[in-house]
Amino acid sequence: MKTADLALVRQPGTPAISPDGQFAVVSLTSADMEADEYTSQLWRVPLHETTPVPTQLTFGWRDSAPRISPDGRWLAFLRANRERSGSRAGGSKGDFDTRPQLCVMPLAGGEPRRLTDHPLGAGPAAWAPDSSRLAYAARVPQQGRYGTGKDAFGEKIEATAEAPRRITRLAYRLDDLGFTADRPRQLFVATLAGTNGGVAGQPELIARGFGEPGEELIEEMREEAHRVLADLLEDNVSEIKLLQEHLHDGLGQLVYDRTGRRPMILPVVIEV
Repeated sequence: MKTADLALVRQPGTPAISPDGQFAVVSLTSADMEADEYTSQLWRVPLHETTPVPTQLTFGWRDSAPRISPDGRWLAFLRANRERSGSRAGGSKGDFDTRPQLCVMPLAGGEPRRLTDHPLGAGPAAWAPDSSRLAYAARVPQQGRYGTGKDAFGEKIEATAEAPRRITRLAYRLDDLGFTADRPRQLFVATLAGTNGGVAGQPELIARGFGEPGEELIEEMREEAHRVLADLLEDNVSEIKLLQEHLHDGLGQLVYDRTGRRPMILPVVIEV
C-alpha cells in the first residue's frame, strides 16, 4: 500500500435505517490529500436491491451522525464546515474546521438547514416518536471563556487572556476535550414548527444551576418565551435568526430583572 492509496479508502459510519426498512443513510469518511484532513458526506443506500447504487445526499466538508425521523420525512445530522479566517493558533495556516452544528433536511430532496449555533458545537440528535421534537446535548461554556468573552472595546478575548482557573479536584479535564467544569454538557429540546408558520408546541426550557422546571422563575420564563414568539408571529416575523435574537433579549432581561444575573441563554428555534 502506498501513501497515495489512502485517498481510495472509504470508512462508513453507523448507519441510520429508515422506518420502513427500505434504505439506510450512512456517513462515508475519506482522506482529502490536498487539505491533509478527513472529510465525510452522507449517502443513501437501498437495502433491498441486488446491486444497490448509493446516492450522495450531502456535500458538506464533514457531515456525520445521521438520524432519520420516525415518520421518514426528515434527516437530522451534524455538519462541520471548512473556513478560512485565520488560524486558531495564530500561525500562518488559515483553514480550520468549525464546530459541528445540528442540521435538518427533507429526505424527499432539498437543501439542509442549520438549526444551532453553539460556541462549542452540538451533539447527535434524537427524535421524538411523533417526529415533532429533537433532543441533543451540547457543552455550554462559562461566560467569558472559549471565545464567548469580549473586552471593553468589543474585541474577542483570546484563551491566553482569560481569567485563571482554580482547580479543586483531581478529575478536572479529559483527553481530546480539555477542561470540563467550565463547559458542562446540557440537554436541549427543540420543537419543530409547522408549515403554517405557527408554534407547534409550548416552549421548553432546560436550566442548569438556577432552577428546576417547576419553579416560579422557569415558569415565568416559559410564559415570556411564548409571549415573545406569539407577538413576533402575529407581526409575520418568521426569520429564525430574528426569533432567536428576540427570545435571547427577552429572556435575558427577565432573568436580570428577577435575579440580577446574566446567565448564558441559547434559544433554539427550528422551522421545517
